[in-house]
Amino acid sequence: MTFIDTHTHLYGEEFDTDRAEMVERARAAGAEKLLLPNVDEESIGRMLQMCDDFPDLCLPMMGLQPEELPADPWPLVEKMKQLSTPHPIATALWAKWVSTCIGIRVAARNR
Repeated sequence: MTFIDTHTHLYGEEFDTDRAEMVERARAAGAEKLLLPNVDEESIGRMLQMCDDFPDLCLPMMGLQPEELPADPWPLVEKMKQLSTPHPIATALWAKWVSTCIGIRVAARNR
């Protein structure tokens, strides 16, 4: 059986002092993959850095929380698309999430 942590923010600043230890604890507990969702534009760099630091374990999930969508999301969407290029899984997961969030935001504005 494969264990995957489907939602962790170990790239956060609060884990700077013990991130490597936390990753080793996850491995020891049987985690074979850690899926890292970013929260906003500022968290992208830290998320991708952790994926580069632990490429066999971490996979990025590029996206935005609906409340983080700017009025014109497309420049940010393009930036996120470019940043996710070296991480193929990020692009696939990102596309559905971002398009869903944009659809929700547009629908809310048109009410």
